[in-house]
Amino acid sequence: MQAVRILLLVCTLMASMHAHAIDAEAVRKLAFGESDEQVAAVAALVAEGDAQSAALLQSLADGEVQTAGKLVLIVKNDSAIDATTGRKVDPLPAEREDVNVNNRLRRELGGALAALKLISPDRVVRLAAAKELASGADDTLLPLIKKALAQETETEIKPMLEMIAAAMEIRSENRDARL
Repeated sequence: MQAVRILLLVCTLMASMHAHAIDAEAVRKLAFGESDEQVAAVAALVAEGDAQSAALLQSLADGEVQTAGKLVLIVKNDSAIDATTGRKVDPLPAEREDVNVNNRLRRELGGALAALKLISPDRVVRLAAAKELASGADDTLLPLIKKALAQETETEIKPMLEMIAAAMEIRSENRDARL
């Protein structure tokens, strides 16, 4: 009986991953855009704050994102999934190109991945992410930090997130945010 429950849970989670398609425009800009467009795409994916966005950004940081025509693929070993839909691509396209990650994009990815770890169910992961972001988080991460702050219950992590959010708001160009 327990095995059946676990199987149903896994099937439900897998179905929900395919039901939620990631922002196709952000994925396109991430793969094919110029530097400013790629940075904006990272911010858009972080704002979604979900596991599929985090997996795509981690794959990009790991050098596993490639393009084949208009498709954006996450390629691991000899298999690929469509980065937008999460569906398996079979057969693997023969002609693919790596998505280039310059230093600016690599810095953005580092902060984005740390911010996305703030919504992890693992306390240790969230604490490490908060410590990493405390040394200087990009202002575009503020919506996700506020989302994480609203969910956080740990007494060691919550004050760190409050300080990070406050520092970001003080530096903001938006007058209302600063006040």
